[in-house]
Amino acid sequence: FARGCSQLRHFNMSLAGERITDAGLIAIAAASPLLEHLDVSLCRGVTDVGIRFVAQHCPELRTVNFEHTASITDASIIAVSLHCPQLREVNVSCAGSRITADAIVALSERCPELRCLGVRGTDNMTDAALDLL
Repeated sequence: FARGCSQLRHFNMSLAGERITDAGLIAIAAASPLLEHLDVSLCRGVTDVGIRFVAQHCPELRTVNFEHTASITDASIIAVSLHCPQLREVNVSCAGSRITADAIVALSERCPELRCLGVRGTDNMTDAALDLL
C-alpha cells in the first residue's frame, strides 16, 4: 500500500489504537513526501520514533493531530517544528504529561504560520509558554 502513495497529501489513522505502529507510519512517510495532513489521534502504537521520521521526511506538513497519543514527548513536537516550518495546526490535547512548555516554545519560534494549537488536557503547560504565542 505505502509504495503507491507518492502523491498522498492527507492521512488519517485516528482511532487505530495499537494496530498502527511506528513501522506502519514510517512506511507511509517514506513513500509520501508531499504529505500535508497527518492524524494519529488515539494511536497508542505511535511513538517519538515514528513522528520524528515523519517530520524528517514530510516537510510539507501543515496540520498534525497527536490528540490522546500518550507515547509521544516534546521530542516529537520539536522535530516537527524543526523540519516542518509551514505548520498551521497542531493538536496535542490530552497527550498527557510528556508534552511540556518546551514543545510550545519550539512551535512559537519555528512555525510562523501556526494558526491553531490544541493543548486541552495537557498537564505541563504554563502561562509563560502560552504568552509566547
